[in-house]
Amino acid sequence: LLFVLTGAAAAIGCRSGETRLIMPEKLFELPIGKTETDLAFFTDNRSPSLQNVRIKMRDGLIYVMDPGVNKLMEFNSYGEILTLWFDPELNPPPTLLKENAEPGKEVTKKAFAFPFHRITEFAVNSQKRIYIVDRRPFENAVVSTEYGVPLVCTVICFGKTGEAEYTLGQEGISGNPFPFITDISVDNRDCLNITCRTKNGSVFFKYDDNGTLLYKADFPDRSVPSVQKETVSRQGEILPSHTPSRIFIRTDIYIEHSNKTNSANFDFLKTVVWVRNLEKNKFEGYFNLPNTETKTVGSALSEEAVYPVMLSADGFDLHGNLFFSSIEEPGIERLLILNQFSQDIVTKRIFTGFEKILLMRRCVSPEGITVGIVFTEEKAEIYWWRTDL
Repeated sequence: LLFVLTGAAAAIGCRSGETRLIMPEKLFELPIGKTETDLAFFTDNRSPSLQNVRIKMRDGLIYVMDPGVNKLMEFNSYGEILTLWFDPELNPPPTLLKENAEPGKEVTKKAFAFPFHRITEFAVNSQKRIYIVDRRPFENAVVSTEYGVPLVCTVICFGKTGEAEYTLGQEGISGNPFPFITDISVDNRDCLNITCRTKNGSVFFKYDDNGTLLYKADFPDRSVPSVQKETVSRQGEILPSHTPSRIFIRTDIYIEHSNKTNSANFDFLKTVVWVRNLEKNKFEGYFNLPNTETKTVGSALSEEAVYPVMLSADGFDLHGNLFFSSIEEPGIERLLILNQFSQDIVTKRIFTGFEKILLMRRCVSPEGITVGIVFTEEKAEIYWWRTDL
C-alpha cells in the first residue's frame, strides 16, 4: 500500500516558532599544521586536503577526520584531544598521547598507529566502536564483474579500547572489498549502513554490530519510481530507518517538457523521500517535502522569477528525525526536519554567514545537534547549532 504525505499535510505538521534563526556557538579551534591536534592544509604532494575533512559528534565527543594525512582525532567539547588513529608514514610521532601504555597503568589519552592506504569516511556507534573506510589504489584493485567497477574499499573496525578488531567487506568480516563507498553511518540499533557507487547506480549494505550482513540492495540509476506523469526521478542520499528492514531515499523530481526542437528538457520540480522495504524488495510510498523557493533578480532582458530549490540530506538523529537543508539566502540555510513516526515536518533556520571562510563541513549528531567545522587560512573552528531544541 503506497502512502503519500502531501505538502498541505506537511504544513499542518509544522509547529509555531519554526523560523527562529539559530546562531552557531563556537566550541574550540584547531590550528593548521602537522602535530596530532592540527589539520594539514596540504598533503605531502602539495594538493589541498581540506575538502575531504569529515566531522561527527556523538555523546559529547567531537571526531575530526583528516584524510589528507590519514588520521582521525577524538576531542572533548573543550578541544582537548583524547584519542588519535594515525598513519605513521604520514604523521610524526604523537607527543601528547601515549601509543603504548605501561602494564597495569590506565591511560586516558591514547594514540593508535595503523597502516592505512587512504581513509575517506568514518562512523561511530554507541559503544565507541569506530568504523573507518580505507580506500586502496585503483590500479591494484580487482574489477567487479557484478558492478563493473574496481573493488577498492574496506572498512576497518576499531573496538572501544581503540585497537583494530577486524576488516569488513561485502559479505561481512574479511569479505571482498566494496566498490567506492560514498557514505557510512550507524543507526539507532548500532547497525552499520554503507552506500557504494557502482557503474550504473548505487548498492546499499546493512550489517549488525558483529559484522554480519543483514541486507543488500541494488539501486540502478532511475530505478526510483516517478511520482506523477511526465516526471523523472533522480535518487540521492540513502538514510536509515528505525525499522531495520526499511530505508529512506532522498529523490529529486524533474518535470519533462519539449522545446521547439522537440528535444526533452527537465526542470526541477520538488524533492520527495521514498521508503524502500529491503525485506520485501519494493518501494512502499513517499513523503512530499515542502518546497523552498528562491527569487532571481529581473533585468532588461528577463523578468524576476521564483524557482524551487533542491534539498540535500544532512543526516538523521536517534529520535526518528531526518534532516534536509537548502540555502534560503546568503548566510542563512533552512532545515526541514521530517519525523518518520508522526510525519510532522518542522522548519528551522541556521546562520552560516561566516567571514573569510574557505570551506565548511556539517553533520547531524545522534542527539539532533548540527555540528560543523569552518576553515579559514589560519585555522579551523568547531561550532554547533542547537537544532535539537
